[in-house]
Amino acid sequence: HLNSPRVRDKIEIEKQYWAMKQIPFYVLTEKHVNPVADRNLNFLVANVIHNDPIESQVLSLLKSGEFRPPSVVDLIHLIIEELQVPESRSRRLVYSLFAKKYLLFDFETVPFNEGIPVKLSKQNEYL
Repeated sequence: HLNSPRVRDKIEIEKQYWAMKQIPFYVLTEKHVNPVADRNLNFLVANVIHNDPIESQVLSLLKSGEFRPPSVVDLIHLIIEELQVPESRSRRLVYSLFAKKYLLFDFETVPFNEGIPVKLSKQNEYL
């Protein structure tokens, strides 16, 4: 709790440390965090995959423009059919692409679900 003297002391030490480095320091509590964004972030970060060779194949499929799946579930099925990837891995790949911002959705207001539209990132080097 922020009311605990030990916690307040620790926060003050951290505040001074960051001030010496001339970096702004803020204390965020549950009151400051959007609950939808928090759930989305926790879910997607838990599903990040690193160094999966299939990821680049999925991005190439999407970049080609030949395949434009309208929703997450459609993209999962596309990966299963076109790349012969098992469903659980396809699902995790898609979640990871959202977590890495290759695919976008309204993170702040829309709870992540498999019915959301697939929107490609225009800023990403792959797309």
